Amino acid sequence: MVKDKLMFMIGIFGLVLLFGMAIYSSFQFDAPYDSHLTQKQYNDVVLEQNVQLVFYKKTCPYCRAAKNAVIKAASKSDYPTFYINIQTKEGQKLVHQYDVNKAATVVSIRKGVIKSYLYAKKNNKGDFTANKQAIKEAFRE
Repeated sequence: MVKDKLMFMIGIFGLVLLFGMAIYSSFQFDAPYDSHLTQKQYNDVVLEQNVQLVFYKKTCPYCRAAKNAVIKAASKSDYPTFYINIQTKEGQKLVHQYDVNKAATVVSIRKGVIKSYLYAKKNNKGDFTANKQAIKEAFRE
């Protein structure tokens, strides 16, 4: 009984190993450059894309005050929204790439045109609040 189970497990392991080797050998490691994504495809896919990038910082009072309004607007948008934590290494790269100066920023990209909006502000009482007009503009079509 134990021997049968052991043989079964060895058989499964062998099949998985063979399957993995078949997939590995099917990749072309010397593929020419022209079969990869090109600069034109990058421009078509990335720069001409319609997206929103919502920058935030977990400890930012502006970000926290407008979080629900931004999430609601993003959920109604036809375009994808990416949330970028500026306290991460990857987030810092995008902060520099899009010249973001404040954590509570939405970068809207429409057909390659990039615009930035501050999605939160202080009202005249000194309270942090959502900047509804900026959010509306940032998430419009």
